[in-house]
Amino acid sequence: MTKSTVATLKIRPSIFDLIRKGIKEYEIRDSSLEGVDIICYLDSETGAFLGSFTVDGVERVGRSADQQTIERSGVNVDTFFELFPPASVGGPDALWVAKLQKPVDINDALGIG
Repeated sequence: MTKSTVATLKIRPSIFDLIRKGIKEYEIRDSSLEGVDIICYLDSETGAFLGSFTVDGVERVGRSADQQTIERSGVNVDTFFELFPPASVGGPDALWVAKLQKPVDINDALGIG
């Protein structure tokens, strides 16, 4: 039996489209993604299922690395700072960066398909 840890995350459909098109290759969050094997995305407004991706590694990065994190995020600078304000104005002092690998059928991944 294989154990998989699934994180269910809400995301704007416009940002999920960037993942689906291969433009956005990393998931950035202000809470830990350590130990996550699969990310299951839900529409942030409706809760509708959007898709799932396997994860190929997670790292915690300090805010001094924001420029590199912005580049990896696949979104523009304004959107990045809207989602993750700088620590100097009350934002998180660290972010978690997960490398997205490939789309996966969540039922198959969980062995219920």
